[in-house]
Parts: sequence; C-alpha cells; structure tokens
Amino acid sequence: MTVHDNGQIDSGSWDPIPEDKVDFSTLSKREIEVLTLLCKGLSRAAVAKHLFRSPKTIDNHCTRIYHKLGVQSQVQLVSVVYRQGLITPQVCAPDQQEHGLAQRSAGARMYGALVPLENKLAETSPERFFGELVAGLAEAVDMDMAGITEANEDTGQAVSAFSVDRGVHGDLAASPLESTACGRTFRLGECACERNATVVFPDSEMIRVGEIESYVSVRLDARVLGTVGCLWVANREPIEDLAFVLDVLRLLRRRVSTEMALRAVTNEGRQVL
Repeated sequence: MTVHDNGQIDSGSWDPIPEDKVDFSTLSKREIEVLTLLCKGLSRAAVAKHLFRSPKTIDNHCTRIYHKLGVQSQVQLVSVVYRQGLITPQVCAPDQQEHGLAQRSAGARMYGALVPLENKLAETSPERFFGELVAGLAEAVDMDMAGITEANEDTGQAVSAFSVDRGVHGDLAASPLESTACGRTFRLGECACERNATVVFPDSEMIRVGEIESYVSVRLDARVLGTVGCLWVANREPIEDLAFVLDVLRLLRRRVSTEMALRAVTNEGRQVL
C-alpha cells in the first residue's frame, strides 16, 4: 500500500509503514479513544455503544484514523499501534487506561501473531484466501485447529466451510446447528472455553471425536446480510492465555466478515447466471 502526498491510497499488498512515518499526534482525543477500543477488538457498533455515539459518527472517526495513519483494515491499524509499543491488549481494555506507553512484550506478541498472517493473506489468491486464513490463524495462536463455519437457519445446519487440523485442510461437513459448538456462538456472539470442552459441548461431534479440550469462537456479522458465519479455533490442550486468543479473533472479525459477505454475494450471483 502506498500513501501519496495528496492522501490518495493505492490498493494492493500492504507494506508495513516505517515507525518514523507514523504520527499519532495528528489524532484527536476522540480518535485516540476510538483507536484504543478498536485495538481491543471491539466492533464499530460496540465502540459506538461504549462511547454513546452513533455508528455513523464512529465510522467517520475510523475513516479519518485510517487515512491519517495510512492503513486499510483494523488488523493493519493494530499492527502499526503495537509496533510502536503504544498499546497492548491490557491497556486497551475499556475500563483501563485509555492510551500511553505500554510494556512491549504484550504488544510484541500480538504484533507477532497478526502481521505474519496479514502479510501471508496479502500474497494469497482470492480462491485460496479462506484456506490460508484458517491455516495462518491456527499457527498464529498456536492451536491445533481453526475454521470458519456457516449457519443455515432454514435447514438448521452448521456447515464447516473451511477448516484445518494440524496443517491438514478438512472437507466440507454439515452438522445440526444446535449440536455444534458454533451453535452457541451464533446465539451469543462469542464463545470461549479454555478447558473441558467435551463437558461444555456434550453434543458436539467435532469436540468429542477430535478430543478437543478448548474452543474459542466469534460470530461473523455483515451489515447487509446479517450473520454470515463464525470464526473459531480449537485445541487438544487447555489454552494458556484465553484473553489473547479471543482478542486475535475479535481483531480479525470485521475483515473476515466482509470477505464472507463478498463470497456469499458472489456465489449467489454465479448461481443466478
């Protein structure tokens, strides 16, 4: 990505911006508040609710933040912020300090997880995007499995559209929605189980057969299409840092939701043709 002097942005693969080129002093106090919440993984709607502002107002703030910092997505925004050590997951919590210098260890961990994944996706062809996404996600958070599940409420089915287990991609598979671990995510928006997943999800065949110990997922929502799926990771060992894994999924949520919505619209158009 290239940002010209006139402010025009060229699309394409993202090149990390040198630290001395990022000037956070151009952000207003309100934009810093919005940035802080975005870096925690909150959606724009959640930011609007937290700050008692309209979603449109937050969208305008985000547009200005992205333009000033020269980024195109929430993941890129976070990587720029963490690279300079300004915000960590702990500092970003809404009920904690708003912004400031932070311990680089936590920020470096998030940066180390997100940036290689973002760079990998930037070089991936559209037809391989989701497969590379789930593989890269599993690697980024050191989990055995990762995937994207779509829900069909009309048929009551949950379809594992993309998944990977220890580097091996899985086949398309469908299960009753209410018997899957993702079923709870579709209802509640998020789900996190750091251990004893077979007890928490006694009806999930994937959890039982895969001998899964821990499971984390977030619902994927698109403005026009509504819920388009859920992004999840699972592990055969307990998760040592559940908050970190959940933060990574939250930060990827908006990007993946957009890609899933685009896929759904594209596939529908192809069927019509």
